[in-house]
Formats: sequence, C-alpha cells, structure tokens
Amino acid sequence: MDLKKIHYFFKAVEYKSFMQVGIVCHIGQTTMSKYIAVLEQELQTQLFIREHRTLTLTKQGKQFYEGMKNIYASYQTLRSEERRVGK
Repeated sequence: MDLKKIHYFFKAVEYKSFMQVGIVCHIGQTTMSKYIAVLEQELQTQLFIREHRTLTLTKQGKQFYEGMKNIYASYQTLRSEERRVGK
C-alpha cells in the first residue's frame, strides 16, 4: 500500500470528486481515478460509489477511512517532526 494513494484517498473523501482532487493535487483526473482503483484492488473492496461526478464512501470505504485516520495523522506528525529536527 502506497502512502500517496492514501493521501489521494483522503483528498477524495474531502472533495468528493476526482476532478477536484486532481486540480488541488496537480494530477489528472484519470490518474487520480486510477490511484483509487488500484487501492480498491489492493483492498479487494469498493471504497466509493461514483455517481454523476460525485463520490460517496461505501460502508467499507467508511470503515477504511476511520481505520486510517489515526495512522495517517501519526505519519503526518512524524514527517513534520523529522523536517523540524532536520533543519
């Protein structure tokens, strides 16, 4: 599992649109969609319901989101601390 995919997953939850995430993260919508599709393949479950350019988390997507929140927050904190110590 790639942390970049997790980052994009969280952005997709936040923006509810692959197109919006692509704009914010400076990647193409197709690339963004592929990252999520690969993540879904790795997890062997669908994370989003895709309707009319809007994303909604599935039950499994909500469980994954809740489970990853603390892990991802800890990772972000560690990165910030490493940058600060490295200066």
